[in-house]
Amino acid sequence: MVKENDKIPFAGKIYDEAGRMIRLVENIISLSHLDEGADDMQRENIDLYTLAEKVIQSLVPQANTVCVALELSGVPGVLNGVPHDFIR
Repeated sequence: MVKENDKIPFAGKIYDEAGRMIRLVENIISLSHLDEGADDMQRENIDLYTLAEKVIQSLVPQANTVCVALELSGVPGVLNGVPHDFIR
């Protein structure tokens, strides 16, 4: 069904989308766990400003490729929650 020249890019797209689907399912499971009020999840103070800085840093390479500048303004704000791997 797929042309010979299209097999590798097509397989790469399938692989990427499968990974994306796995991450979505993991997030849904985590949210469900949180919603149930799980006591086994470690809560800690999370600075939202620092989190936003990390998110921006991770997006800079993609933003640069399309000539988009990212800027953060605000002040630190702390909440107590369950950190995601991205925060650490």
